[in-house]
Order: sequence, then C-alpha cells, then structure tokens
Amino acid sequence: MDSHTAKYLGCFFWPLVVCLPLAQGTDCKPGCHPVNGFCEVSNECRCRHGWQGPLCDQCVPFSGCLHGTCVKPGQCMCEEGWIGSHCDTVVHPCSSKPCSNYSRNCVETGNGRYTCLCAQGYMGKNCHMKKGPCIVNGSPCQNGGSCLDNDGFAPYASCMCSPGFTGQFCERDIDDCEPNPCENGGTCTNIGKSFHCSCPVGYEANYSVAYYFPNEKMECPVMKRLQIYELSTRKEISPISWLS
Repeated sequence: MDSHTAKYLGCFFWPLVVCLPLAQGTDCKPGCHPVNGFCEVSNECRCRHGWQGPLCDQCVPFSGCLHGTCVKPGQCMCEEGWIGSHCDTVVHPCSSKPCSNYSRNCVETGNGRYTCLCAQGYMGKNCHMKKGPCIVNGSPCQNGGSCLDNDGFAPYASCMCSPGFTGQFCERDIDDCEPNPCENGGTCTNIGKSFHCSCPVGYEANYSVAYYFPNEKMECPVMKRLQIYELSTRKEISPISWLS
C-alpha cells in the first residue's frame, strides 16, 4: 500500500471506487486516539460517545460518580475509602472525626453512617449541643417566642419574640396605637398584632382596609354628603354620600 492509500480505511470497487478516510492520518491531531477519536477537520480530534479529553483517551464515568474512576465509559469504580453506586458514601466515617470534643466515642453503624456517644449533658448528632437552660428548664418565652441559649452554652435563656410582642419573655403586646397611626383625629384601638381606626364625625374609615399591620398609616378621608329634600314637605330623602 503506497503513501496515498495508507490514509484511507478501505476502498470499494463496485460500482465505483470509493475510499473512506482513516480516523488517523497525517492531517489529524497528533496523539488522537485511533479508536475513540476521529478527525473531520484538520488537526481536530473529535471524541466518540463515552470518551473525552483533548486526545479522546479518557472515559466518561457513570453520571453522578463523585469519588470514582472508569476504565470503560459508564463505569464508577470507587476510590479507596468510598462505596455506593455513585461512590458518595465514605467507608469509615469516624476517620474524619465528626464528633465534637463532648463525645465519648464515634461508632460506625455501616453503610457510611455513624453515631456519636455524647458525654453527659450534651446532645445533637455530633454532640455539639449542650443541654442548656432551654432544655433543662424549658422555654420561658410566651406568645410564640423562640428560646435561645447558644446551643446550650449560654448561662441563661433569652427570647426572640414573634412580631407584635416584646418584653424579656415576649409577655407584652406591642401597642400599635403608640404613636397614633390614625389621621384626621381618628381614635386608634389596638387589636392583637394590628389596630383599628375609628374616625370622627365628617370622616369615615375605608373598612375594606380597616385593619393594618404595625407602622402603616390609616387615613380617615372626608365624608361629603349631598342632601336631597322633598319640596312639599322639606323632608330629607335619599341622601348621597361619597369620600374625598
């Protein structure tokens, strides 16, 4: 075979002589894998399905493979210390010392799981939480407040109050009428986490939005009235009112 025909995969002589180009050739990228790669453009190595890399010599592992390698496409061969179909579970989890200093021991329970044996007075998955005031004494917080004790390491408990409440133990309802949010001399009535405005004569509240959240203003717009009288009796009939 001469130097010209060496560039071709093979020739067919019927009905016409047709020669198919080789994956490799003098114009292909040097080092391009002869089986896993091919060249359609000069000096460009294109990979077949399941292969990757500049020279198409690296297999594509199973999708989602984390700590594994492959010899053939679609494999996930776990590295030392890892198991699972995706090589995502550590064989000896206690080797990374996940338990805190407040744990007596780390026990491997299989399938990459572990249990920390907590010292007396400590709790949590890694024994990182102390049985502090919120656990030992119970939450002192009222009205839905959350008890905080810095994972048990605080000397005493504190409270984070729900909206609308204040005080050391969230025992006081915040007066949403102080300062008065009602305009035009309206009277404010505190209602739980909100308030209600009662407007003076000549004004009327928009009752479709009569209840508001704290810090929102409620206007009492002017109520105008058109008086209609019967001419014979001078009695008022069908008064018409509107807001302005």
